[in-house]
Amino acid sequence: MSEFSIQKVSHHFGDFPVLQDISFEIEKGEIFGIIGPNGSGKSTLIRAMSGLFTPDSGEILLEDHPLAQFSKKNLARRIAVLEQEGPAPLPFTVEQIVGMGRYPWLKPFADLSAHDHQMIENVLKNLELWDKRFQKVSTLSGGQCQLVSLARSMVQEPDILILDEPTTYLDIGHQILVMEHVRHWQLENKLTVIMVLHDLNLAGQYCHKLLLLDQGHVKKWGTTEEVLEETTLTQVYKTDLIKIKHPTLGVPQFLLTSR
Repeated sequence: MSEFSIQKVSHHFGDFPVLQDISFEIEKGEIFGIIGPNGSGKSTLIRAMSGLFTPDSGEILLEDHPLAQFSKKNLARRIAVLEQEGPAPLPFTVEQIVGMGRYPWLKPFADLSAHDHQMIENVLKNLELWDKRFQKVSTLSGGQCQLVSLARSMVQEPDILILDEPTTYLDIGHQILVMEHVRHWQLENKLTVIMVLHDLNLAGQYCHKLLLLDQGHVKKWGTTEEVLEETTLTQVYKTDLIKIKHPTLGVPQFLLTSR
């Protein structure tokens, strides 16, 4: 049984078609990447899959049940979402923002338990945020805010983790830190991870399957090897690419060339 089944989904912003007849499936426990140029509909698609809005037509099924049938609280327990903008610049500390990820599991007006606090501590230490736990989020850099958002998603204990460009604002070291933690977390908890990525090399290293979008259409969908094909990507991204094999991992990687 598929975790997600997207069936002929279309959506418009005004008269502009953002998603056009999108269909694909995501299996439980895989890391599924969504790639494509700016404006191809990637963020709109994952917002629809998160239950943030209902598309104009088509259907999104979560374990064979229409997404619209799930309550917001049930979705919050099943799906954690990391959006591009990170946490809002509110006067909360890092620890307080991350603790908000436990709210879907708390009874009304209940305080965080010892288990909740231990989980928050473990995640903050893993993401190298423990020393900043009392710092206001509004004082952090963009990259640090991104890590805080990821930590909040992790303590939510979801079955499905949806990440919209999780390496935005991050330097190379922190990009790998985030991606390695996501992969370790996915393996340890048998999560389904869905993430929008701009970096084709990260997509090649960390994803099991990929969906390539172009101008709101599915250009290609399949294994990483099937989708990361030089000719198609050169056409879609309108730039010359050279495909190589990673020297140690053996996965597809790309070099840029000037035209």
